[in-house]
Amino acid sequence: MSTHAPVLHDLILGPHLTEKATRLASEHKQYVFRVSDLADKHSIQKAVEVLFQVEVARVTLARMPGKTKRHGNRSGRRSGFKKAYVVLAPGQSLDLSGGTE
Repeated sequence: MSTHAPVLHDLILGPHLTEKATRLASEHKQYVFRVSDLADKHSIQKAVEVLFQVEVARVTLARMPGKTKRHGNRSGRRSGFKKAYVVLAPGQSLDLSGGTE
């Protein structure tokens, strides 16, 4: 792990696409992204605003713990991750398939 500050596009690892995330996006203009473990709310807000040219109203972070999984007689653990719920300002929208609407 390096000691330099992460670049904006390194903070957002990608969209977190689930049924819940799709519903939040369509009903509440709230988008979910997987983010770096080093990311904080202010840096995520700046990264989304710069990368997608939208105005962000609020960012909420959640840490998702790794799950224990079994395959036959062996058990292992999946890695945990951090995700960000990004609420856009009124009148803003985001198209995760390639740009802004």
